Amino acid sequence: MLTTISPDLPPQHYRTQIIPAVRLERFDEPSVQATKIKGYTADNQACFYFHTYTLFEERFDCNDEAYRLAAYSEQIIAWRLTSGKWIRQKRQENRARNGCRSKPTMSAPEEVKETDIAC
Repeated sequence: MLTTISPDLPPQHYRTQIIPAVRLERFDEPSVQATKIKGYTADNQACFYFHTYTLFEERFDCNDEAYRLAAYSEQIIAWRLTSGKWIRQKRQENRARNGCRSKPTMSAPEEVKETDIAC
């Protein structure tokens, strides 16, 4: 399950270009283990976005005992750059196919428009 922001983010070559957030808003939805964090500048402009959630499936073991499996997890994190552009990274983990834990995948940083960020 993905629940923390990796300490190696943002990528090193972007760190001097990030607009820092002075205010954060956090939203939680326990039913799907979801968290969203939005960051804003002093003049209330969006400059940071983070979300993570986990989807569960009901499964049965060999004794027909029910259990919940974390079938899919996603984490998206984005920062506004001093140029006005945004960079975004996505991390996913998928167990839905066969129940086996897949290796989490982390996308390379990509530049996106503000409209592509769920602020």
